[in-house]
Amino acid sequence: MRKKICRGLKIVNYLSIISFCAGMTLVVTGCKSGKNMVANNITSVVEKNMDKGYSFKIKNAEFFIGEDPTANIDKLEAEADSFTVPSCAKQGEDKIYTYSGFTLTVHEDSEAGSLKLASILLTDDSVQTKEGLYIGQTRKEAEKLYGKRKKKENEYIYKKGRMELSIIFEDEKIVSIEYRG
Repeated sequence: MRKKICRGLKIVNYLSIISFCAGMTLVVTGCKSGKNMVANNITSVVEKNMDKGYSFKIKNAEFFIGEDPTANIDKLEAEADSFTVPSCAKQGEDKIYTYSGFTLTVHEDSEAGSLKLASILLTDDSVQTKEGLYIGQTRKEAEKLYGKRKKKENEYIYKKGRMELSIIFEDEKIVSIEYRG
């Protein structure tokens, strides 16, 4: 009698596991309408909770790599020279905004119709990182603000969240600062 009860419980457990797996399969494969709805929702949740990385702040606008920069571009009072080119790295086009002291590269995904900030290049010493680094400072000043890095030729790369900060040196002086995805 005891063996029959144990065998019955095992069957119930197996059926519960199979039912649970079948239900999860339906949820994950999208029994609701919408192509890749679950995958898109998971991606959205992960992106919202991921560390955004270093930001570039100028006046009342703050830019993060990988986010739509439209609202922040609108906050800038300065006019930008801009042009559009086919993207070398991704599907779609890149729009380049050139301001005094920095350049923004915004990627427009033609399939998704979304805009994402791909890079920020500081072009002179009139602007600085949020932490206070600007072109012309020394390697030691960069190390004081961001920490020491293993030198990759003449470049330090600081990774944070979904982006990296690239600092290029020439004769121990900073000649380039770029935020990129």
